[in-house]
Amino acid sequence: MANTTKNLGQEIVALNANCVLINDMVNNSIFIKLEEDKDVTLLPHTGVHQRLFNIQLVEFLSGPRKETLGLRKLPNNSRDHGYLFYLEKVCLNPLLNPAGGKKLEDPIKKFVSWLDAECVVERVWLPSINTELTLKLPRVSFIKICGDISKHGFLRLGERVKQIQEIFGKNLKKITNEEAFLVLPEFYEWFHEDILNYHISAIAEFLNNIGWGIYEYLNPNDKIITSSDSLNPVERSMFFNLKAFRPYMPKFEVTKYLKMRY
Repeated sequence: MANTTKNLGQEIVALNANCVLINDMVNNSIFIKLEEDKDVTLLPHTGVHQRLFNIQLVEFLSGPRKETLGLRKLPNNSRDHGYLFYLEKVCLNPLLNPAGGKKLEDPIKKFVSWLDAECVVERVWLPSINTELTLKLPRVSFIKICGDISKHGFLRLGERVKQIQEIFGKNLKKITNEEAFLVLPEFYEWFHEDILNYHISAIAEFLNNIGWGIYEYLNPNDKIITSSDSLNPVERSMFFNLKAFRPYMPKFEVTKYLKMRY
């Protein structure tokens, strides 16, 4: 009984954390209001909104640095999937709605697969090091590098600079630490202002679909488990937040032309 109660509390915390972050990213404060729900191009209001979206997305894909409220630190093989890892655990052993794990599983798998897939950008011109090359890297890598560039000054980007060096090395171009620092603004221009701008509609659709998956998991035809007597005060508060959760945006489908490149 104690383990079941503990696991239920962890599920509630995991679901609530995802709901909060998804609604923070996919809403009409960040994006221009949709006029249609098919063949959509979703646009942020300004470049500042795109920058905020990127920062929030990195938070979502990073997760807590240590065990918090019963959620353990991410294992190394899921460190780039962030809060999605905890949702995957819910799918494996759904407690609030034991028959509803499949409602969550499909949109999570699709987003994880997309994140881990390789982005290929040809003819990347980097004038600071007088180089043009094709760069291949996992999509999640450029998202997290650009999100940290959006958030931090260059003196706090040492780890990302090392990552850029590794990426260039894998693409048969060795660069020094100093050259990697020089490349930072050019990398950002290519991958935040261009590539992320291309992908932002599709990313928002992935997140929105996960949000609706959570909503449908929490609102089945049959009632979910509703007893909160065994929960601690934080879990109980989150449980009632979940009962009121609904994604801010309706379901929508992005135009296929924003899913064909990179």
